[in-house]
Amino acid sequence: MMRNLTKQQTGFTLVEMIMVIVITGIIGGIVAMFLKAPIQQYMDVARRAELTDIADTAVRRMARDVRTAVPNSVRPQGQSTYVEFLPTRDGGRYRANAPGTSNCGGAGDALSFAPDVTVADTCFEVIGPAMSGVAGHYLVVGSTQSDADPPYRGNSNGVLRQITGASGVAGILLASSGVLPAFAQLDSQRFQVVDGTQQAVTYACVGMQGGALDANQNGQGKLMRYWG
Repeated sequence: MMRNLTKQQTGFTLVEMIMVIVITGIIGGIVAMFLKAPIQQYMDVARRAELTDIADTAVRRMARDVRTAVPNSVRPQGQSTYVEFLPTRDGGRYRANAPGTSNCGGAGDALSFAPDVTVADTCFEVIGPAMSGVAGHYLVVGSTQSDADPPYRGNSNGVLRQITGASGVAGILLASSGVLPAFAQLDSQRFQVVDGTQQAVTYACVGMQGGALDANQNGQGKLMRYWG
């Protein structure tokens, strides 16, 4: 009696493997067609969110700086992409029309304006807490008036005066640079202090020499902040 020694065939052929690869590729291509749009949308949303966050941060920074600007000091340069202003370092209220001594540092020392005086007032009393560390900085008073000289002008007709130091308990000493004009008087009696080492801040959109958009309609300007 003869035994059949032929072994049972197992596994798969090369043709079967190629067929499986082809079918899997076709199915993968079909699935990719359906997933392409959602994935692209996700990437677009992520890019827009990043751009929005960058723009929001820049706008918030500009808004914070502009809120601290000296009144009437914000000046755009015509049709250009620049805006400049004077940031305030401190502020307070000056004493006006008060009876008392006229000596610097004395109680009741009021800040004088034209035409009440013909000689520049070089000191006045601050209403409220005493101010320290103001020497070398600049005082701006009355810049909110429509007829006021721009606060960045330090001429004799302007509203900008250099601070030379403090006097008494709550007084401020000024450099003698002309009598403060009558229009600088305010009912609120407020003044601002401008940093003597950082007198102006400028926001500029640079890199737009070839236009605001490039060939792909993408913005090519960069927002820069300058100070000094």
